[in-house]
Amino acid sequence: MPRSLVGSSTMSKKPPLTPDEVRERLQDPKLKITAAPQDACEHLGPYVNRILVALRDVAGISGAFVTDETYLSDFLCSIEQCPEDYEALGNALGIPITDNMPLIELAAQLKAKAANRSS
Repeated sequence: MPRSLVGSSTMSKKPPLTPDEVRERLQDPKLKITAAPQDACEHLGPYVNRILVALRDVAGISGAFVTDETYLSDFLCSIEQCPEDYEALGNALGIPITDNMPLIELAAQLKAKAANRSS
């Protein structure tokens, strides 16, 4: 199943839905929308917030609904298309970013880095 209704998905061979198709499907009363879990995001909250601030500074992204399944590619184009954005984000966070990854994975790396500095 694709991760989202809009955009490309490597998990599905179907083309992405157009915005009009998404709007039409959202009108279906049988459609049930549920959010992905946010347990890890809550546990890593300060580090997730730091990533969101860096995304704002690097890419102008302000305000976001983040779950445990949120990836960098939900905010940035692919690393192949925009390597400079990933490099700038990595520089802002002090961690090299070499691929698209879940925000919680990046937040865990920030937490580990902070723990190593305080040791």
